[in-house]
Amino acid sequence: MLKKIIFFVLLLWISYVVVDYAKSAGPPPYNTGAQGEATCNQATCHDGVGSTPNTSTGKLLFDFGNKDSGYAPGKTYQLKITMTQKGYKLFGFQILVLRKSTGKYSGDFVITDTVRTQKRNATWGCCQERRWVEHKFKGIKPTSADTGMWTMDWKAPATNEGDVVFYVAALAADGDLTDTFDKTYTLKKTIPFRVTGMENNEASITTLENVIVDKNANAIQLFFSNVIEHNFMATIYSLDGKLIDKKSILPNGNKAVISSQSQLKSGIYILIINGNGFSLAKKIILL
Repeated sequence: MLKKIIFFVLLLWISYVVVDYAKSAGPPPYNTGAQGEATCNQATCHDGVGSTPNTSTGKLLFDFGNKDSGYAPGKTYQLKITMTQKGYKLFGFQILVLRKSTGKYSGDFVITDTVRTQKRNATWGCCQERRWVEHKFKGIKPTSADTGMWTMDWKAPATNEGDVVFYVAALAADGDLTDTFDKTYTLKKTIPFRVTGMENNEASITTLENVIVDKNANAIQLFFSNVIEHNFMATIYSLDGKLIDKKSILPNGNKAVISSQSQLKSGIYILIINGNGFSLAKKIILL
């Protein structure tokens, strides 16, 4: 009987070690705290005593790599996640980015540190189009005292998708092979769409002096600061990132007219102009 008890206890211990090793090699999908997802603080993971999320003294930081000012279409940004917990020696994380308006995966992650991080997809669950980045087994080691840090790139979507939200869940573990007093943290960061030229376009000698919208004629009249001799591309987006119209325009001196094929209803639009050596953007409000 005693042998059976010892064998059973040993079997339980081996099972726990195997499960714990698997988690240290990276969490399963759906653990960032985003819509439809849990966090590390759940059954069979890190839900023991003292592990309630965001209640301890540690600090989880997320750096977008552009002073959080926004993303430009197709541009690549270096992301950094830092998890600090005094007295702890193992750290892990998972990150996801979703379009705020639809909850769909936005842009794409690019692995730049193949030793500490990995990309994961899901073959089950609600949202199999999502992609996550998370730690690998070697990525649980601290990068400095009481701190784990990971970097990766994110390539922004090719077009305006409106605000995107990064969801990050991180863990500080004491390495005692139990789920008690492991510390879970979560955060989310909203990054808006930023258009080249939105910040007054200081590098360009061409500015947009005035915009007149003729709602009845479905036309937008543009008045520039100087004569433009070449065609330019004009693109109109709704505020939530939907493409309304896109066409090449030949100006007449310092004036141009955009005749939209789509009905311009009341609302807020973003007009993007890309010309020969200049780029401009303008928010248009139709009453």
